[in-house]
Amino acid sequence: MSAPSARELAVRLTQSVLEGDAFLQDELTKAMESGALTPADKRFLQRLSRGTVEHVMLLDWYIGQVSSVPVRRMKPRIRAILRVTAEQLFFLEVPDRAAVSEAVRLAKAMGMAGLSGFVNAVSRKLASQINTLTPPKDRATRHSVPEWILKEYEACATADRLDAALAYLNDPDRHGITVHLHEDMLPADQIITRMEQDGLTVRLRDDIPGAADIEAPEGLGKCTSFAKGLFTVQDAGSIAACLAAGICPGDTVLDLCAAPGGKTVFAAHAAGPSGHVTARDLSRDKTDKITENLWRCRMPQVKTEVWDATTPDPRWVDQADVVIADLPCSGLGDIARKPDIRYRQTPESVKDLAELQRRILTNAVTYVKPGGTLLYATCTVTEEENAGNVKWMLASFPEYHLEEASVPGLTLPAGTSTPYGVQLLPGELGGDGFFFARFVRQQ
Repeated sequence: MSAPSARELAVRLTQSVLEGDAFLQDELTKAMESGALTPADKRFLQRLSRGTVEHVMLLDWYIGQVSSVPVRRMKPRIRAILRVTAEQLFFLEVPDRAAVSEAVRLAKAMGMAGLSGFVNAVSRKLASQINTLTPPKDRATRHSVPEWILKEYEACATADRLDAALAYLNDPDRHGITVHLHEDMLPADQIITRMEQDGLTVRLRDDIPGAADIEAPEGLGKCTSFAKGLFTVQDAGSIAACLAAGICPGDTVLDLCAAPGGKTVFAAHAAGPSGHVTARDLSRDKTDKITENLWRCRMPQVKTEVWDATTPDPRWVDQADVVIADLPCSGLGDIARKPDIRYRQTPESVKDLAELQRRILTNAVTYVKPGGTLLYATCTVTEEENAGNVKWMLASFPEYHLEEASVPGLTLPAGTSTPYGVQLLPGELGGDGFFFARFVRQQ
């Protein structure tokens, strides 16, 4: 039996993600381990699979216009084959004939020979009518974003910001990562020189202090500059939040839900040798990731602990100059990186997460010294998790007041500063959607 092709793997894994409970990145990682795939096959598999998940609502719209059977009533395997075929026809530079013939071959090879004629007919109609099909009028279908999520985005953005964010979510040309340079180890220009010697294409950012962008970061883990801890991969919004926390040399910092450790490393650099930083998370697997980052960055002095943040810890009452509460959330600001998350979350799961966040915050407020800072952050855009929890904080803990939404040394994009914190949409600052608010405890 021959090894499955990239297209067959794409059908299987997108079906597992869209019809089941599998995670896209986990499925891609497993599929990439196939020894039969060439590097070109792997690139095609990744683009085809991600694109199908990103565009599935739009793909279903077009398939529905040429199919005699509604998409929702198709057999799951046939639906997956047609979605992968439509992705090739509409978004990839694949010849129509190849996409259609491969769809028929897959139907036969994957136990659906009896429906290969149906697959052939629908695929041919898609290919021949591609320029005459009626595009959807609604934003949700055009961008493959569930309506309830779109409403959350609309509630926190002007029309132009919203359009830019939605375009960013499914942009195939989006690439690169943001990193935080450890300038207390070497000056920025020397770090960038080392990175360039490793073959990386690096651009020092002039809008975010200590940040740089790496284009096409494949093979990053093999770079000596990364292995020596000269920089940490950290999203632009996360860096902005750390800057807003105002960590000073000598500070005692508690990072509550710290994995994989980007903010912890930032805090350790900011607090310096005289500071004390403790990073916690819920499981040993998570704290091991933090420890790995810390050792790479030559920071064994930072303490890591397994701790459930919903459990009070009397040892930390009134002890921290800064508490970082970047809490578990719906992740709807991360759709560009994790396209399947838009289909996993529900309004009900958002309510549950907002309640979890409040349970953690109820403990977090006790750990801050009088005059100290609590940084609340999420990587989402929902009112309930962001502004709603800020309002709850102000009503529940009168000893705290909300600082103005600003970041030292950084000019925030227009519209991102709100009365309840900073709300970055995907693409703003060139990264994920992110929210943060800075609370100060009264003396």
